[in-house]
Order: sequence, then C-alpha cells, then structure tokens
Amino acid sequence: MFFKRTRKRLCCLCGFLVCEKCAHAQEREHRARGDSRPQIEQVRVCERCIIRVDRARYTAVTEEDLRPARVISDSSSPVGRANSTPGGSLRGVGSRRARPTLKTRPASLNDLLLETLADATAGGEAQRKRKASVLSVMKDIVDEERARRRSSAARIRSASAGVTRRGLPLLGERDEEAEDGEAEEAEDEPVDDAERLKRMWGEAPRWEDDYPLANADTRSYQIEFPQDPMEAIIPPIPSNEYKRLQLIREQQLNELGDVPELGIICSLASKELACAVSMITVVDKAQLHVLASTHPAVPGGMSYPREQGFCAQTILDPHPLVSRHVQADVRFSAMSSVRKMGVNFYCGFPLMGSDGKTVIGSVCCADPQARDLTRSQYAAMSSLASTASRVVQRAAEHRAVREDSADV
Repeated sequence: MFFKRTRKRLCCLCGFLVCEKCAHAQEREHRARGDSRPQIEQVRVCERCIIRVDRARYTAVTEEDLRPARVISDSSSPVGRANSTPGGSLRGVGSRRARPTLKTRPASLNDLLLETLADATAGGEAQRKRKASVLSVMKDIVDEERARRRSSAARIRSASAGVTRRGLPLLGERDEEAEDGEAEEAEDEPVDDAERLKRMWGEAPRWEDDYPLANADTRSYQIEFPQDPMEAIIPPIPSNEYKRLQLIREQQLNELGDVPELGIICSLASKELACAVSMITVVDKAQLHVLASTHPAVPGGMSYPREQGFCAQTILDPHPLVSRHVQADVRFSAMSSVRKMGVNFYCGFPLMGSDGKTVIGSVCCADPQARDLTRSQYAAMSSLASTASRVVQRAAEHRAVREDSADV
C-alpha cells in the first residue's frame, strides 16, 4: 500500500509548517526599507492565522504604517500634535493634566527631571522623601550615562585600532578619551547632577545603528495560537528562560515591594513619550509582576497572567520592541488590555537582570495614539531602562541585607 506524502508549507505569519491544503495564498501589501511605494507580494498563511487577521482592527492603519517600525529624527516629529485619539485617554486613566507635546532635542529628559524635582521640593515629609528619590534617580542616570560613554569610547578605539592618528581624530570621530578626562575633572567642580546631564545629552547618537529595534524587519520566534480565537497567544519562551527565572527567583523580584525611584522613572517615561501609561514589569514563569505603574487600576505589586502582557514579547530580544498598532498586530490584538482599554501603541525597553545581559522584564509605555519613537525619545528611554535595572538590583540587595540582619 502506498501513501501520498503530504506537502508542507511554511505559514509566513505564525512560522509553523502546515499542510498545503491549509496554507492559503494571500496578497500582502508592505513597504520595505528605503522603498517609497508599497509593494504587493504573494505569501502563504494558515487558516488559524487568517482567523486572527480577520479579527484584528485596522481602522487606524494608514499606508505609512505598512513599513517596518523605525526611529525617526526629532525634526520629523509631529511637534504640537495632541497625543490622544478622538476618544481621549486610555479607559481607566483620567486626564487630570494636559499631556506635553513631543520634545525635539536630546536633553528633553533633563527638563523632565528638573520639573519633577521642582514639584517634589515644596511640602512636608512626603515631598522631602520624594525629592530624595528624584535626586537618587538623577544620580543613577548620570552614572549610567558615564558608563555608556566609556563603553562607546572603548568601542570606537577598538574599531579604529591599527589606524595611525598622529594627533588628528578620524573623520567623524570625537576624541572620547579627552571628553572622558574632562568629565572626570568635572567631578571636583561644584556642578550638580542636572548640569552634568545637560552636558552629557548635548549630542544625539551619530549612527542609525544606535537605534536598533526588535522585530523591525523579521521575527526569530514562532507564534502559537490557542484554539479559541478570542484568547491571547501562548507566550513564546526565550532560549534563556531557565536563566531568567533563576535571576528573578534568587532576588525574589516578584516581591520587591514599593520602590519610589521606580515610580519616578515611570512618570518620566510617560512624560517623555507623552503616553497615557508607563509600567516597569518583571516577567515570571506564569505571571507578569508590576513593580511600578502610572495606571491607577494597575498599581505596583499587582500581577496578571503572562499571556496578557506585552512585555512577554519584549523579553525575547535585547533590543526595544515597538508596535505602532497593537490592535492590528496578531501578537497583541486579543489581549484584554487592547480590547477593553483602547491601547494602540506600545513600546518596551528591556529591564536587565543582575548579570547585566539577561532580559527579565520591561520599562514600557502604552497609549491610544500610534506614533514613531524619535531619536531623543529612544535615547531617553534607553537611559531610563538602564537606570531602572540598576534601581531594581540595588533595591533587591538592600532588602536581602535587611532580611539577613533581622535573622541575626
């Protein structure tokens, strides 16, 4: 007896091999990098993915959205645009304060820090504690920026090794060693952290490679859908999942408690991106733990299922994840936060573990209004995410010391 071998086709959406009968030819309209006009190509999509695609919402998607996610120059930013949809703010988030317009210079986060510090200066004991937390965040950001600049200088020196300079810098290159020396000399000067931040953020990164995004062109993991098309996707498992969970459990990060500095970082992130909501999360085996949040209905200390969190996708890559239209993105369109709260834009910057290279969570923002990140916003969010990673590790260490002292 002979059996006819079933031919398999790769579904271009979920990434699984399916039988040829179940893989339907579809037209996909997209815009590749550098192309001014959309292109139409034939792709194979399985029946389960077609159901998901049909259930997504595309009312806000324009021809401009057919291209990959990108980081735009600050001069291209829609300055003065009101960053909310016609319906207002996210459901569940009040509009007590007017949202700022998008900043157009790299030092925008410096302004936000000064505003936050000014707000925390007046008042009683609670405000004094908040001021101390703001100053702590500012110091952490300064330290993080110094470390980043030294790392950048080392990378440039390594790349230019073997090239004779004879006292002249290479074309387009700054003398990073001299700048670092100036920065160290400034230690002895009576300059506060706010002024140091202004000096450090006087320049934007110079190369496009300084703004990498996860999944900007391709995706390295498959998407597994449950049988019910109304349910969120089954969260993909990163290759370093065991290491991630080990780092989280060793420091008991899911029970970190209230850390005021993380709340300040969330506030700065939401202001910098003019987003309705910002959170700092840790993604555990089955739960997503909120360490800090600007959303009154999702406070720090709250947890919810991993499959209902955008950040379950952010941990799959060391680069930031941006989705301009989550309602049209099958990875997110079935999430309750998308269907019930009106979220349409999401960006998440990796929160690193104690080893400095394992992504354990995210510093993220969400909003009803789709948008691109600007270069200054990318730089500011990267700095905030690095600072948040440092704050989380310090808080975990301090708690461990307190617990050890209590046991003595």
